[in-house]
Order: sequence, then C-alpha cells, then structure tokens
Amino acid sequence: MAAVDTSLGIRPMTAVRTGLPSVRTGGFPFVEDAVPEVVHNAASGRFELVVNGQTAHLDYQVAGDRMRLIHIEVPPAIQGHHYSEALTRAGLEYARREQLRVVPICPFVRSFLTHHPEYLPLVDEHWIPILK
Repeated sequence: MAAVDTSLGIRPMTAVRTGLPSVRTGGFPFVEDAVPEVVHNAASGRFELVVNGQTAHLDYQVAGDRMRLIHIEVPPAIQGHHYSEALTRAGLEYARREQLRVVPICPFVRSFLTHHPEYLPLVDEHWIPILK
C-alpha cells in the first residue's frame, strides 16, 4: 500500500454518502449507503429493491390510463435509508414514461408528492385537491 501524506491534515477518504450508485475503485471513494437498483416486477405489479436479502416494494395497479400507487412496504431491518423514496420515484418515472395518470392511494406517496411538486403534473386531477 502506498504511503499517505498527512502533512496537510488530509486523510484518505474511505466512504462518501451521496445517494449515487455504488462505485468502488482502487484509491477512490465509494458510496457506503447507495440506494440499490429498483426492479420493475410487472408480473407482480410492483417495484422492488433488495437489501441484505430483504425486499422492499411499492405495489401498484394499472387500469386504462391510470396507475394506482397502492402500498409501500419496507422491512424493519432495512428502514431509514430512503428506500421508500427510491421506490416512489421509480413508480412515478414509470408512469411518466408510459403516459399514465397517477392515483396516489399510498399515504407515503401522497406525502412525497407534496414535497416534490415536479411530479404533480402526473397526478390524476381528482387527487390534486387532496394533496394540497
């Protein structure tokens, strides 16, 4: 291992928490708490991510041009890492790509939408007053 010059009070960085995808390369920082990849499981009608063998998911239903975001579940062992936000973003981005109107049944999704107005144009017009 190469010697590290600490004369300027600078120590080598071992972890960076940025929320970006995990990167680990020799001598460069790596992301310790990166959000895992969200997978669209269309057969089950949900978006999923797996951490340490635990699966978090956002259940949805599509009917016509409407996408109901029904329920998010994150196992207790992996809570506190913003996985609900990652699942919600994945669902909303899918709705955008597929030109679906969102029906936010899940309370977390409704809360997320009130803090992220950039997604409000996707919401079914009948649900907008509920979000305000």
